[in-house]
Amino acid sequence: MNKLTRGLPAAAGALALIGGGLLTALPAHAAAEAVPAARGGNTIEVFTMPGPGSVVIPAGVTEVTITAWGAGGGGGGGGSESGSGEGGGGGGGGGGAAVRCVITLPASQDPLTLPYVVGGGGAGGGGWNGAPGKGGAGGTGEGEAGENGGGGGGGGGGGTTTVGSLHGLLHLTAGGGGGGGGADGLSGTGGRGGGSHGGAGGSGGIGADGEGEGGHHGDTGCRSDTLTTRTATVSDGTDGGAGIKTKNVFSRGGASGAGGTIDGDTLGTGGTGGNGGFEKEGFPGQSGTNGVLVVRY
Repeated sequence: MNKLTRGLPAAAGALALIGGGLLTALPAHAAAEAVPAARGGNTIEVFTMPGPGSVVIPAGVTEVTITAWGAGGGGGGGGSESGSGEGGGGGGGGGGAAVRCVITLPASQDPLTLPYVVGGGGAGGGGWNGAPGKGGAGGTGEGEAGENGGGGGGGGGGGTTTVGSLHGLLHLTAGGGGGGGGADGLSGTGGRGGGSHGGAGGSGGIGADGEGEGGHHGDTGCRSDTLTTRTATVSDGTDGGAGIKTKNVFSRGGASGAGGTIDGDTLGTGGTGGNGGFEKEGFPGQSGTNGVLVVRY
């Protein structure tokens, strides 16, 4: 599940400052992913694999700090106007939101099981007449397919990263970004990010000015029915950029939306939109990056 558990020593030598944030070292199988450490107690558990799982907070722990990033939406596919000529660029996927929540537990608290879902990045939309982008894990929106006439597929919505106890004590959400819209012809609209906190997908660009709209960033929430919670940090990320239509050259796909930033660590970035092309040569959009969950106690 790409889980990393660390018991921190008194010295900070086991940690490294990378990219402006306080990051833990990763095992070899996960070395390609940089994941940040939350602030708080002496045990850190990091989850980077998309999908569901659970983490158990031992008895006697009185404070838990949870930091979560939603996943980025996929970029929309580039188009080719009516199957020929210059196609517009697909919109970039929106970035996932980030949130840090501090939970206070009573000293008498029994072990607490917190189920979670790490959001998966939305897949990029296919180029001209390509397949639609698929929504990531935890996401609800798949991009729409492009249709005949040069349309690129919309990017899939990024999955929302959530944490909630089995007894309904805690509800934490970092919304996934929306997928970027496809471009040109009868193009596809990007998928929505997962859940009520996911960002809206971008609309497909149609016709001579068929520039795909960028997907929208997700938002966040942290509350509890019975526990004392404090939302320490919120970062909404940014929307993806619109695709660009230019004459006689390949049109550029929209820029990716940045994910939320906490302690200098920006994760859950959206995918770049696919470039437009000439005569059936629209390019696919890039996939968004996965969400991350860090639990410290």
